[in-house]
Amino acid sequence: MRTDGNGERRRDTSTNVTVGARPSNGSRSEADLLLEDGVRPRERFVDLMEANDGWLRQQTLVEATQLSQATVSRTLTTMEEEGVVTRRRVGRENVVYLSGREPSDLETELDAGTDGRTPT
Repeated sequence: MRTDGNGERRRDTSTNVTVGARPSNGSRSEADLLLEDGVRPRERFVDLMEANDGWLRQQTLVEATQLSQATVSRTLTTMEEEGVVTRRRVGRENVVYLSGREPSDLETELDAGTDGRTPT
């Protein structure tokens, strides 16, 4: 969780996304997001990714929206089925790309810290 220690929201400098403290129960509902921000989760995800070169870590979407991991995953699965986003496993995390903004396989491997070769 990224806060300033007092539960105040702050900008995550690594992703240009504002994150905040989660409510005491751990997450907001989709209805809470719609009421507070006036957008559905999928619209918020697209806005966040567009503001960050067309991609974000899945965990960053959880933190930025304060939705549960299950809600984010379920929403992304639907968006993937509709061709809106693509998820790729990079190391131990998922990276979500807007469709058409995915890197080549070589770029993904290089970003993950390997060029695809086995050490000798």
